[in-house]
This record gives sequence, C-alpha cells and structure tokens, in this order.
Amino acid sequence: MKTGIGRALARLSFRSKIFLGITAVIVFFGLTLAIAISQVATRAMLTEIKKRGLNLGVSLAARTADPMLAQDFLRLKNMVDEVKDSSDDIVYAFILDKYGQVLSHTFLGGFPVELLGANEVVPEAARNIVILETEDERVYDFAVPVTVGTHRIGTVRVGLSQIKAQAAVSRLLYIVFGVSAGAALLAVLLGTLFADTVTRRLEVLRRSAEQMVRGNLSLATGGPGGASVGR
Repeated sequence: MKTGIGRALARLSFRSKIFLGITAVIVFFGLTLAIAISQVATRAMLTEIKKRGLNLGVSLAARTADPMLAQDFLRLKNMVDEVKDSSDDIVYAFILDKYGQVLSHTFLGGFPVELLGANEVVPEAARNIVILETEDERVYDFAVPVTVGTHRIGTVRVGLSQIKAQAAVSRLLYIVFGVSAGAALLAVLLGTLFADTVTRRLEVLRRSAEQMVRGNLSLATGGPGGASVGR
C-alpha cells in the first residue's frame, strides 16, 4: 500500500519528478559538503587563532627579559600596551615576576587578583592555554614563562576574546554556506533546464508514437526547412 507521500509523488508529472530528483540530490550533497567544509575550516581557524595568541605571548616573553632584569617598568608598561592595542580581540596583557607579583598590566580599573592563579605554567612546561570565564565573556588565556638561559624570571599572560574569535569563525561559515547555497541554486536552475529539455523531447516522441498508432506515418523530420516524409 502506498503511503501519502508515495501517492503524492505518483500524481506528479514526469517533469516534476525529474526536477524533484535533481533538486534532492543537489541539496543533499551540497549540505553534506558545506557541513564537512565548515567543520574543517572552523577547526583550522580556531587553531590559527590560538596560534596567534600564543605567538603574541611568546613574543612578549622574549622581549621582556631585559627590561625585567633592568627593572625598567616603563618599558614593560609600553610593551603590554602595545600588545593590547595590536588588535581589538586582545582583552588584556600583563607580566608577573618569578614570585607571582604583577609588574605591569593593561587593566584600567585595577588588576583583578583572581586572574593570578587562573592559569599557571608548571616548571617543565613551555606554555599553557586555558579558557577563563570573566564577568563579560570567555577568554583564551595564554601563559608563557620568561626565561634567561635555564632560569625562569617571570611569566607573561595574554587574554584573547573568544567571542570575537568566534565571530571570525561565524563569518567564515556564512561564506561557506552562502557559496554552497549559490552553487546549489545554480545547479537547480540548470537541472530545471535539463528537465524541460528531456520532457519536451519525450512529449514529441509520445505524440509521434500516437500518430504512428493511428496510422499517420507522415511525420516531420525536424530537419532544415521543416520538410516532412511519408509514404
């Protein structure tokens, strides 16, 4: 027994069935491809975002060793401000000495002390990354030790906004799905033209067959000039 969907499909014209079939195949493979591409692209972009935050931390750690040893707090302040101002998705940057005391930071309303123990680099590690929940948003926190030779003299911390990082990923997803939707629409339009061509030719064959059954063998050849042949 046919289901309601089966009966509805059976009532469709041949042209409609071709159109629906082409559309279903294109939409299915288009969505599958778009989802696969978006997942790969999202992972790649998030990886690049984390690399950028880590590179900022590593660069800051490499440059702060000398002013830390010289206790040049003005240079340290200029360095963290430079990092903070380098991009609008950088939430904060600060420098700690080897005892965990804050030497310089970019917070305007005072340093939030709860950040001190939120991300610590163990002695054998070269870096550490955690996601922190702040009052306003989630932040990728990058901690990189400052070393001179084999001696660790401090730590730099850089906070990268997860919301703004995700916004970049969302823009990429919109582009992927937009391109996929455009390609699917173009394919559907081409499929419609194909369905029209096929159904027109089948209609011509059907009419010709009907004429032959009725005994009318004077059929148009469709050649130049519209000539016809017969007995």
